[in-house]
Amino acid sequence: MSVSSRASPPPPEVLSLIPPASFDAFPYETPYSIQNDLMHTLYSAIESRSVAIVESPTGTGKTLSLLTSALTWLKDEQNRSKKGQLNSLRHALETSSASEPRWVIEQSIARHKRALDQEEEEFAGRLAKARKREEIVRRKENGRVIKKTKLTNDPEPQDDSRFLPDDDDDEDKDMLPENIDPLVREQLKKLRSKTYASKNNAEEDPICTKIFFASRTHTQLTQAISELRKITGGEVTRAISLASRKNLCIHDTLRAQAGDLDEACREINTRPKESRCPFLPGIDEESRLLDFRDHALAHPKDIEDLVSLGREQKTCPYYGTRKAINRAELVTLPYNLLLQKPAREALGIDLKNHIILLIPFSQFTPEPCRTPFYNYHYPN
Repeated sequence: MSVSSRASPPPPEVLSLIPPASFDAFPYETPYSIQNDLMHTLYSAIESRSVAIVESPTGTGKTLSLLTSALTWLKDEQNRSKKGQLNSLRHALETSSASEPRWVIEQSIARHKRALDQEEEEFAGRLAKARKREEIVRRKENGRVIKKTKLTNDPEPQDDSRFLPDDDDDEDKDMLPENIDPLVREQLKKLRSKTYASKNNAEEDPICTKIFFASRTHTQLTQAISELRKITGGEVTRAISLASRKNLCIHDTLRAQAGDLDEACREINTRPKESRCPFLPGIDEESRLLDFRDHALAHPKDIEDLVSLGREQKTCPYYGTRKAINRAELVTLPYNLLLQKPAREALGIDLKNHIILLIPFSQFTPEPCRTPFYNYHYPN
């Protein structure tokens, strides 16, 4: 008796991104031709993983154009990544389970698509709640009375572990064909691990491609956040601004007494719990940092906004912003934090597979590039 089987499908093609005819995220009806050229050039450079040096006259909206282009590519890349994972999964299942009914394969693919969506949707829900609380505060500050609403600066602690994926290895066995190739089953685990961090490392591993926007001064970085807010969809872009303790510390007594604030901060946090910095949550108060992270990412905030948020929540903005890096889509930071290797390591920043924008490049003089701290190898 012959057994019919489907021919092995061709491997999934790598999807290439091309610049859109128009950038819908651009906030104004028609960009200038020089803005349009810049956005298309940057989009193509990012897609080809190239180093691009672009120039635009003063007053032509360089920052706005760069952010619009980079964020457009980032959204397209997120969609491509998800589609690519599902295509790879489909190819693996169809290759190893050619005799299985089509509905079994489709059911497995649908289940993993839900898994890819679930974590992001749950975190988006957390940010939506943070935005709602911020809107309540904003209305109160504007003198509007909101009834039947209670808001405190110390929200009810939330167990972040409930947002981690369930241990569903047994469920995998039920949902997948019994005769599935072990290599395919292992690939499914790898696909899932690209989206989810493990329970033991949920807050350490990067989970999304980022844009690192670096400039010399905090004024320029503040301007970048202001421009981001103008972009269509910019208000819900997960952005975080990094800075030194000098800019973010809210321990006024320590700031007034310390000659070396960095060393003083490290020293005070080695003391017994009762004499440590009251704004840095302990291990048993992790929910405070998570709540700060959610509010910091809910709307784009500059350094002053983050300091105000830290004072409202009585939580250290310096460590709170570091907690937000992994979840952020856009990270603004001064040159030294990006280009000095010790600073990157202290922040847990890995530049591989991320977008780097240096603004303005004219201030990026050759001398700093020659120092050991500033060396960074960009592979072809």
